[in-house]
Amino acid sequence: MLKGIGNLYTKTLDLPGGAIAQRMTEHFPFTWALNETAEQLKAQGYSKGKRVTKSADEGTVETTLQMSMQYVNWEGLGFALGQYSRILTNEKIPLLRTQTVPLSGPFEIVDPDLSATDDAEIFVTMPDAGTWGQPGPMLRTATPTTSRQVSINRTAGKLTFAAAAAGAPISYIVTKAYSAIEAYGGAGIIDKRGAMEMWGLWESPEVTAGIPIWIPKLKKVGRPSFSFSGGIPELSMEFEVLTPAGWENAYKMYNLNTGVPA
Repeated sequence: MLKGIGNLYTKTLDLPGGAIAQRMTEHFPFTWALNETAEQLKAQGYSKGKRVTKSADEGTVETTLQMSMQYVNWEGLGFALGQYSRILTNEKIPLLRTQTVPLSGPFEIVDPDLSATDDAEIFVTMPDAGTWGQPGPMLRTATPTTSRQVSINRTAGKLTFAAAAAGAPISYIVTKAYSAIEAYGGAGIIDKRGAMEMWGLWESPEVTAGIPIWIPKLKKVGRPSFSFSGGIPELSMEFEVLTPAGWENAYKMYNLNTGVPA
């Protein structure tokens, strides 16, 4: 019985710079499925009034790998995207902030990042209903008199509300500027991962030392699928497994229990 796969990692094969320039990534799969499909070739003929199969063989054989991950770190995200991160410069990123209007005056929310945000990029909304009224976007005004009005003072880095908004949850946007930041995607040249090899270890009570599996070459195909369920993300991706010349299968498995050390 196979219990699962672990000790899983990939190593690139064709990054510029030769063997020492290749990169390794460890993976923690949630699901891992290696699928082989073969085209069925049948030679048929009539015998005693019925058409029957007289000979059969396999045609084109395709091997694919589907893998998903629930534990996703920054490197794992890049693996799912099929690229390495790069450094982007002079990026401006809008960020959503949430605070609560004080219950007593002054009815202000202070945020230094408001000073660095362009006036046209500041937006404020009231996300929940309460004694302050119904949820919805807040209107700018010099002197707020209702719960749905807000005064924005960029110089002082603060939002000012009317007393009627006391206790209300407030969401607003500020823009952070970064001189340099690590990123995936965007315009320009993407550092793609290209072809890879994969090693993993199947665990089995019958083969106590484990069953290493080696896939000499695979390439990511299509785009990843992102989903969230119960607060847990899951990334799914698919790979085309390439069969080396002269191999019957696109992989190799070993029984470590029978290994004779060299």
